[in-house]
Amino acid sequence: MLFRSLLPPLPPRPLRQEINEITPAVGTERGTVGFFLGCVMSLIFSDASRATIRLLSELGYRVITPRNQVCCGAPHMLSGDLPGLKEAAHQNISIFNEYSVDFIVTDCGGCGAELKKYAHHLHEDPTAVHFSSQIRDISQLLALHRDELRAKMAELPLKVTYHDPCHIAHCQGIRNEPRELLKMIPGISYRELEAADSCCGSAGTYNIAHTEMSDKILQRKLDNIRASGAELLVTSNPGCLLQLKKGLAEQLPDVKLLHLTELLALSMAPLP
Repeated sequence: MLFRSLLPPLPPRPLRQEINEITPAVGTERGTVGFFLGCVMSLIFSDASRATIRLLSELGYRVITPRNQVCCGAPHMLSGDLPGLKEAAHQNISIFNEYSVDFIVTDCGGCGAELKKYAHHLHEDPTAVHFSSQIRDISQLLALHRDELRAKMAELPLKVTYHDPCHIAHCQGIRNEPRELLKMIPGISYRELEAADSCCGSAGTYNIAHTEMSDKILQRKLDNIRASGAELLVTSNPGCLLQLKKGLAEQLPDVKLLHLTELLALSMAPLP
């Protein structure tokens, strides 16, 4: 029952089955990126990944999303299945090596953290080192084009705060880029969240295996969100999105939740 309570309404089909493998750049092509589409993002948060592809395309990137890519291997790592992790890593490296890309982008914090560790897991393989060097969280790449993005944005008069996913802030050291992107949206009133980089209680399957402790950790996060006065919470990891969506629905139903790319894409939508 707990797991079911975490799940939002699911799309009719996984995003991987619907999108084109190649999305052309809008306007002059500036480069090509591979898009690593996470399993949970494809199955549950497809709107966020659609927004990711749109943002990259509008910035002039040709986006390649291989349909035959496999899981990043994080679940294997969590369960101690190192051979399974290495098999997934070898498959993904081989698949993306078929394309010539400038970067490999992901909008899933957990996937990004694991993909960047392929160089460690397969340190004897030079292709793994190269693969990991190409991985970028979507916020890292978008932050390189702040001025271009800002020029495309419409005003959004919203009170916004940001939760740092552990896999992004602690594993990858990415803290400034998401905040910079949020603060540049016209009309946004940004509210820094107290203990923003503390865990929300999701932590892989921790919220299922240790529900009571997870709920206590989540409660601290919800109390801080309430104190921020924000009407919109932004984060960028599917585990956090699931956990926080459940908590907000139960205690703070007036606070909306979006992935970072969803809000950025919303700000670029034509005004009615």
